[in-house]
Amino acid sequence: MTPYVNRLAMMSLSRMWIHGRLPNVERWFERIQKRPHFKPQLLDWVPEQLTADLRENGARSWPDVARILNIET
Repeated sequence: MTPYVNRLAMMSLSRMWIHGRLPNVERWFERIQKRPHFKPQLLDWVPEQLTADLRENGARSWPDVARILNIET
């Protein structure tokens, strides 16, 4: 689950679970991110251009995702 949730976060889609929407997922992911191998295994190797593309395209997709999931923006 970690790579999947991390990719959603990289895509600016963490609003799916933050701010009390899915508190267990929010707390779990916060703990996972603090683990020593999280950053080197899941973030450091990703090229900056891909990171930027994921962030920008995900942010553009957020209104549609929020609508599908019935999340108020």
